[in-house]
Amino acid sequence: MGKMKWPALLCGMAILVMGVLLSCGSGTEEEDDYNYVPTGDDDDPFDSPGNGGDDDDDDDDNEDYFRLTSTAFVGNSLIPAKYTCDNDDPDNGVSPPLAWENPPEGTVAFALTCRDPDSPSGDTHHWGLINIPVGTSSLSEGVSQDGSLPGDAWETLNYLDEIGYAGPCPPEGDDAHQYNFTLIALSEEITAPEDDTALADVLGDIEAATIEEAVLTGLYAR
Repeated sequence: MGKMKWPALLCGMAILVMGVLLSCGSGTEEEDDYNYVPTGDDDDPFDSPGNGGDDDDDDDDNEDYFRLTSTAFVGNSLIPAKYTCDNDDPDNGVSPPLAWENPPEGTVAFALTCRDPDSPSGDTHHWGLINIPVGTSSLSEGVSQDGSLPGDAWETLNYLDEIGYAGPCPPEGDDAHQYNFTLIALSEEITAPEDDTALADVLGDIEAATIEEAVLTGLYAR
């Protein structure tokens, strides 16, 4: 009987060792799966546009787009009082200097508007300059006041029922209003009316001929 116990004992020990080894191998595989680290050969879900990966394209680095700028103020900053109704000489301010680049293909002329969407009375029109020649890429300060409009460009009535530019003039105590200077690339010129006309009366024609817009937003409060 004593001699028969050793083979059985050795066999049992071998089975136990094999079970332990199999258990360790299984645990290592599960642990490796849980702590998976992507390699360069894998499809990394974090290396994709919009998620901060290397392929994320930043449109702000692309300067080849239709844009409108001013040396008087930058986008979403305060407009100097010189260009507002708080300038008494002339009344209602002077029109700011503006420049643009990269107009879209097919542009025949430009229209420029300045509008206040925050006005208590609704969308308020401060300037409408229509049929700016396609070869023009800037407007100097005060073109509306000194009459040095480019080519055959013409102006609409502003919210004061006067021809030309009327600077920002929000109610005193209001939070800063937005003033959107919008340059519109047109596929055709807008026919000038025989009589003075409001910007609202030609917006439909402008929208019908719009190819693309470039917007510069300034802020003003009193």
